[in-house]
Amino acid sequence: MCYATLILCLLIASSRPAIAAEPRVLTEADIGAPRADWYGVYGPKNEKIGYAQCKISRSEKGYTQTNLIHMSVAAMGQEIKMDMEESKTFSAVAPHPFVSAFVKSSQMGKVKTTQIARADAGLLATIEESGQERKLEKPSVEFRLADALGMDLWLKERRRAACGPDLE
Repeated sequence: MCYATLILCLLIASSRPAIAAEPRVLTEADIGAPRADWYGVYGPKNEKIGYAQCKISRSEKGYTQTNLIHMSVAAMGQEIKMDMEESKTFSAVAPHPFVSAFVKSSQMGKVKTTQIARADAGLLATIEESGQERKLEKPSVEFRLADALGMDLWLKERRRAACGPDLE
């Protein structure tokens, strides 16, 4: 999930009523082993312009989902480099609620960092850009590890349904 999507989800979800459905409780099989997947990033002419890494790890404190993206593109005679690092941490205890997030993006030498953490009143986002820091408080959201892994879980279930458990 990219930076803009994460922030948008957190802000939109905080403004709508809670869904009555029970949260999905993940098993270790659902989450899978710690892993890092690497991908090439390609431009419109099918040339490689960067790479991406998606990683899930576990510690005593909980689970961390990390995404890294590096791109370098030529535009109007200039090379533009963009980097983004995003990590979301979830509790080790089921149903693995959201604990915190960190996003760092850089483009053309400008760096922007955003840290989101649980606070007494909900969520506190600290944004730092160009030497300026600002803070935003938002109501808490129901965001869990199952939500972050939603696409992976959906693909696993569809594959299991199509191929059967013996072909995984």
